[in-house]
Amino acid sequence: MPRVFELDEMVPEDIVFRYRGEEYLIPGDLDTELVLRLYRMFGDLLAEPSTGDEDDDERNAERIVLKVKEELLAIFQVLQPDMEKLPFGALGIRAVIRCILIALGVIAESPQPASPVRKTPARSRSSKSRRK
Repeated sequence: MPRVFELDEMVPEDIVFRYRGEEYLIPGDLDTELVLRLYRMFGDLLAEPSTGDEDDDERNAERIVLKVKEELLAIFQVLQPDMEKLPFGALGIRAVIRCILIALGVIAESPQPASPVRKTPARSRSSKSRRK
């Protein structure tokens, strides 16, 4: 007898985002190409500007954000076809993409999301021992 796999039990349920008292849904099973684009865009959002030209970096960042907003809006419109724009801003966009990638198993959930703020390294123990 053939082995049967119940995909309904393996595919994630729709994903619900709550924001300011409203619920917004996206499908739990997204197209592979779309997921890969989201993954790349998430990396682009977290990346430091690299051209050295402030104007080029700013234009590139704007293009990335606009593309991300278009992709996310299209995803939300699958289950909410009347949605005309995303209800959240830049921080929400980053959080939503991260949550989608975690829910789909593309990235691991970490206790602290990546932050653009750099922390000052702690003093090493060897420098403390030299003071004695």
